Amino acid sequence: MNRAYTTAQVAIVGAGLNGAAAAFFLAERGIRNVVVIDRDYPGAGASSRGMGLLRTFHANEPEAVLALKSLDVFTHWKERVGGSAGFRRTGFLWLDSADRRGALQTHVDMLRQIGSNSRIIDGAEIAERQPHLAAENTIAVYEPDCGTAYGAKANESLLVNAMARGVRLLTRTPALGLIAAGGRAVGVITPQGEIHADAIVLAAGAWCAPLARSIGIELPVQARRLTIGRVILPADVKHPMTFLDGRFDTSFRPEDGGTALISMRDDRYGQTIDPDQRKEDVDPAAVARGIAKIRQRIPAAERFVGINTWTGVDGFTPDFKGIYGQHHECRNLYLMAGGNEKGFKVSPAVGMGTAEWIATGQSRDIGKPEFSSARFADGAEVSGAAIGVDELI
Repeated sequence: MNRAYTTAQVAIVGAGLNGAAAAFFLAERGIRNVVVIDRDYPGAGASSRGMGLLRTFHANEPEAVLALKSLDVFTHWKERVGGSAGFRRTGFLWLDSADRRGALQTHVDMLRQIGSNSRIIDGAEIAERQPHLAAENTIAVYEPDCGTAYGAKANESLLVNAMARGVRLLTRTPALGLIAAGGRAVGVITPQGEIHADAIVLAAGAWCAPLARSIGIELPVQARRLTIGRVILPADVKHPMTFLDGRFDTSFRPEDGGTALISMRDDRYGQTIDPDQRKEDVDPAAVARGIAKIRQRIPAAERFVGINTWTGVDGFTPDFKGIYGQHHECRNLYLMAGGNEKGFKVSPAVGMGTAEWIATGQSRDIGKPEFSSARFADGAEVSGAAIGVDELI
């Protein structure tokens, strides 16, 4: 290695939600000689550009546990972290066809066993609670404690409170590569010089795969383009809940002030891209298509007015689950990779788990086979298949 321009106990690559959460929870454990670097500004990737949906509903227990623990942090953010993440308890619905009751009940039974306040409601109750929704031949998983938060606010709050505990943040400091020696991750290369550390946390979102490749590690994480948009709601859509719709493959996130975020997908949504080449160029036709799709669930959407759109980029894995924890071959390299357009709602728990692993050598919540890099040890290709809401559970 070359001479370091700075050293740390832990170097975190990426100042988005995952990296910020890891930094905060490390500092909370007393590990404060931590440096966080980011190629741009904090949260410039997926963290500040998603919908910010909070739900515990999943088809698998490992992710549901992370979501439930994270929901507790979001709900008690001021006491737990400090500041605000913009949490709103809107209630959450997973809407689906009535003939899917058996499968959904299996998921709900699992959720209730781990402590989630989830239950199935029928079309009549959906219509009673949300008169603006078309509920014929529909059931829903209803989670009254869930809702929304803002990625940018959460990101900022985590970093401010981490820095108050001694963590250092270096923005406009891109990682050009990692450094490994003797089967261990030992540093990060930046334009300013090398950062040497006892542990490296790779939390660079869509940039994780090329950075891992710099030390000969292949991570099956593919950068894919995402699009989203905002609409003005008509006055008769009152007190709307957040929802994902498994039947019509759309999503809805209400905001204060009579606006909402909805799925607006153009023809390039989900395409593999170079994250450095992402452009804010959503096809204008995506607005009309997004409104037309959600109109199947909200008839009043014919009166929605689209006001803006934007793009994002996130990392996707072959099984649509994150890669967390220490790499199975490279010691001291801790992974927070593969958000799969759903990493926001689990980021506090993933940060806690990463901090726990670095501090104690293990983590009950993220140290599971479902999240291990070893599950791809035989090689795996990211198919590039279409991303629908079913992939998000």
